[in-house]
Amino acid sequence: MLNEAMHTFVYEIYDNTHHDTLNTTPRSIFIEGLKLTGYRKQTFITDFELFKMLTLPSTRSGMAKVQPGGYGIKINTIKYWDELFRDPKFTGKKVKVRYDPFDISVAYAYLDNQWVMLHSDYKHSLEGKTEKERKLASAELRRRNKLNGINKDITLEELIEFMESNEGLEATELQRKKDQSSKAVLQAIDGGKSVQQTPKRKDNNQDSVKQQIEKPSRFKDELLSDILSNKVGGFGRFNNG
Repeated sequence: MLNEAMHTFVYEIYDNTHHDTLNTTPRSIFIEGLKLTGYRKQTFITDFELFKMLTLPSTRSGMAKVQPGGYGIKINTIKYWDELFRDPKFTGKKVKVRYDPFDISVAYAYLDNQWVMLHSDYKHSLEGKTEKERKLASAELRRRNKLNGINKDITLEELIEFMESNEGLEATELQRKKDQSSKAVLQAIDGGKSVQQTPKRKDNNQDSVKQQIEKPSRFKDELLSDILSNKVGGFGRFNNG
């Protein structure tokens, strides 16, 4: 995998190769620099789940309107629902929303001072499908309809049927492979295993750095603290079904 190969080159090969200009290795310079100046603690992310939520994409306005009659909200032509929408106080209101570009079966809405996970009516059909796959399949289906003289809006049901057909799978195959590669990189960054389940090799050099540098104390970033206390809220509903 490219990400793992780059990691090996940067942190195991280049980082420990003698540099003529430095007259030592880049890793040695890095360690000495930390000993002299310490860590830049303001760059630490104190709430990684919150950070991931804030970086998820949204609609153009960042909001979506809660429709009446058990409809929920719509993001990128897909309807999403949670039992909280049964509360009349949300009907007709615009709420902050986010969606996962790597799994369009779920989205998030900011309700009652917390981010709530929403599910599509077609969760099982859309699970694992990406936003790029949806766009590509939609464009291909419109092209085919145009060739057949069909001039009408594509329904979500028609799009899902096409995405699950052999023609749809063939049309999105390349994009699907690209997305799977991107997912693997994100999972590796997040500390998990890649899609290919490649076992992680022990990085002895990282252990060496940890032994030579005192581990920093936990630092509470003032900006994220302000966001947590005043603007964004908690994640109490992330595990709802």
